[in-house]
Amino acid sequence: MTKKEHPEAGILALQELKALEENLHFNLSRISEGGKGNGTVAWAKIETQVGPVTVLSVYAPNILAERRSLWAWLSYHLEEGNWVMIGDFNSVELPDDTYGPTALMNGGELQIWKALASEFQLIDAYMCAAFTEGPRFTRQVVSGGRLDQARLDRCYLSNGGKWAHHIQKVHLDARQALSDHCPVIVSITLEEPRVEQIRQGSYFKMDSEVLKLEGVFHAVQTAWENNPKGVTDPQAKWSLGWSRVKGVLKAFKADSRRRVDQVDELKIELAALRRRLQDDPTASLQESLLNVEKKIRAREFEDAKSWRLRSKIRWMEAGEAPSHYFFAQLKAKHARESMKTLKKTSGEDTQFKCMEALPNDLSERKEVLRLVDRKATEVQNATMIGLPSPEEIDELDDDLPRDKAPGLDGVTNNMVKDCWLFIRKDCV
Repeated sequence: MTKKEHPEAGILALQELKALEENLHFNLSRISEGGKGNGTVAWAKIETQVGPVTVLSVYAPNILAERRSLWAWLSYHLEEGNWVMIGDFNSVELPDDTYGPTALMNGGELQIWKALASEFQLIDAYMCAAFTEGPRFTRQVVSGGRLDQARLDRCYLSNGGKWAHHIQKVHLDARQALSDHCPVIVSITLEEPRVEQIRQGSYFKMDSEVLKLEGVFHAVQTAWENNPKGVTDPQAKWSLGWSRVKGVLKAFKADSRRRVDQVDELKIELAALRRRLQDDPTASLQESLLNVEKKIRAREFEDAKSWRLRSKIRWMEAGEAPSHYFFAQLKAKHARESMKTLKKTSGEDTQFKCMEALPNDLSERKEVLRLVDRKATEVQNATMIGLPSPEEIDELDDDLPRDKAPGLDGVTNNMVKDCWLFIRKDCV
């Protein structure tokens, strides 16, 4: 579903069925390419600078058996590609995402969900966003004097979110809730990885995950480009830049380790706040709990960042470097690029000689036919003449089983039809 009246809002995925029964003064345009069962899921494909991205809006049922059926249906029917899966999942995957008697995935549902998440490499945008705003839980209800809250509304990205490049912010706006749920607003940057900028015109290779860390890319680029004047040899430039980049990464790693302190103390404080909140669910305690959770996530991110930097530094210290053959090829490439023209020993320009010879060769019909006849052999002719018709392929496709064949990804009937020329010997 998209919001035509406000293009700057991007994509709006709405699956609140109760909203259809009341007048909430929303002026929305429903655009959906596919859907399943009474609005439980709906999806539409959009074109972006990184290729097509399909947005799937989820409204999971409250009944456990129906939720299991929905996850199995998605696992079987979703195609490969880049997906944004967002909506109300009506259950939580992690114990930290619930506080109270809210349904926690377990047993058969958890097994089916993990299979779906593994197949499409789903990653929770909230867990890897650079910034998060608003409360952690998207549904909060006080029932019988007891607070029930959970992060039922979530956003997942397929393929590990690599195509999204950078998840800027996940915002949970409790002030604009439609009912007892908070809207989820996700800001994602779709662009080519910045690592390509540093690879052009240099001989430095670096993992893009490290370069995406805040401040690392600019520091590495500055260190690499700050070569002394007069150093033109590729191998000497590489050695100087390599040593400076290693020093930059060590400084970032040391800074990250300093930020990891006091995580255990914060977790003890968080447990105490949760016990107090259960007896006295006030707004001030809720705000204090959210602040402590935010500090813990920030320190856990710094811990992961420091280990990633440590791994890259160890890799650099192990002596990984291009070979002498690489630099010899590089020098030869630079020498070829500096050439302006090629001349024969007699002083004639070879470019003009080639331009004179080509029209004469291509204008002779017999010579062209001789070349074509040599390329098209009798075996290739027989293959082209014996191509099956679309009707023949459809007829055989109807006789094949309708379920997936065994395999890591499965083989669908569409794949059999598209690749019929290669696999027909095994089927007939």
